[in-house]
Amino acid sequence: MLIAVMSDSHDHVENVRSIARIATHSNCSALIHLGDITGPAAVDGLKDFPGSIQGIFGNCDYRRTDLRRAFQAVGGRIDPGPLEITLGGRILMIMHEPLGIDSLAVTGRCDVIMHGHTHTPRNSRKKNTLILNPGECGGWSTSPSFAILDTNDLSAVHLPI
Repeated sequence: MLIAVMSDSHDHVENVRSIARIATHSNCSALIHLGDITGPAAVDGLKDFPGSIQGIFGNCDYRRTDLRRAFQAVGGRIDPGPLEITLGGRILMIMHEPLGIDSLAVTGRCDVIMHGHTHTPRNSRKKNTLILNPGECGGWSTSPSFAILDTNDLSAVHLPI
């Protein structure tokens, strides 16, 4: 299963829309936003994505009720993190801030730990756990990027927008 992973869009609607288009053309079955969407307008960029959509609140997501409504309007959901989900037969821990990820990774409880917040792409392993940060898709402080995770072989690639 291919999963598009994005974070830190900070209201950049066009980049969110571009990621949804690329994810659709790449045959991604799911899309995860790791927080700091900021406002509900950015969520509208996901409306044409045909797969499942899951979001996590970030530290800049103050309008939570509006964001919940926006995610529901595009057929998705948004929850507080950290949140453990199963997709493609893999256990994924998704969160915005990378608190305690190294300790969690060595337990082997999750196949993948995903986080945002730092705006810095990361694709590393601790024991058998993949730690993934897609980078920021907003493009405010670094070049905008996102990642595609393949749950079959637990690999991930970072892609520019």
